[in-house]
Amino acid sequence: MAALRACLRHLEDDLGSGYVRVLQEMVAQTGRIPELSAACRDLLGGWCRLLAEVARATERRHRPIGPFSAEELATLVASAFFGAEALQLLGFDREALPIRSALRRIGVLIRELEGRGTSHPDTPQ
Repeated sequence: MAALRACLRHLEDDLGSGYVRVLQEMVAQTGRIPELSAACRDLLGGWCRLLAEVARATERRHRPIGPFSAEELATLVASAFFGAEALQLLGFDREALPIRSALRRIGVLIRELEGRGTSHPDTPQ
């Protein structure tokens, strides 16, 4: 849960700094400038690998997160954040499309899942 809160803080910082706009513009140009494809894949791949590591740590501490592998969960979370960034750049506000609250509810779901099964059977108490 702390990792998700950190991600949301970074999203706010990244939106404010202009980083999100630059990244989205780079991704948009990958069809015209093939060299950007590798750079964007490396950058976003690093983000996905970090998210997968966090998911694996959560699995070890608690239990598997539903039917998802760590990589699948990382893919969904990364896609949600990348899409949320794009929607915010398009000007969707909180009333029209509650992007930030939807992302925060992922954290609520994770917290609930952690509370139900508490620890993974192989985790020392």
